[in-house]
Amino acid sequence: MIADIPGIIEGAHEGVGLGLRFLKHIERTRVLAYVLDCSPDTGRDLLNEFDVLRNELASYSDDLTKRPQFVILNKCDLTEGRERAEQVIEKIKASGYACFTASTFTGEGLTAVLDAIVKVLNDEQSQADA
Repeated sequence: MIADIPGIIEGAHEGVGLGLRFLKHIERTRVLAYVLDCSPDTGRDLLNEFDVLRNELASYSDDLTKRPQFVILNKCDLTEGRERAEQVIEKIKASGYACFTASTFTGEGLTAVLDAIVKVLNDEQSQADA
């Protein structure tokens, strides 16, 4: 199952917004992918946004933090988007997360993302079968 969980905001684990409703859906997933919008017009701090998402998941369920996790820096087809991604990618990787640059508009980088997710799922299945 692939679930797109929008609307995870600070305080979601306490019921702010539709947070609890969205967080309950995440419990059914085996892999988590944080998709961060790198377009310059958002004005958001990507590292802060990533920290908020991780903290909300951890506050909701420690089990979620133990699942395989990836970070996808989206909208890297835009020059400014790629520049923003380059500013944070090493910091995210240094935190222990696999991190990919991608564009859902052009498809750039999506094969690498899907390959990584399929590998994790196949590895989990192999361990379960052993």
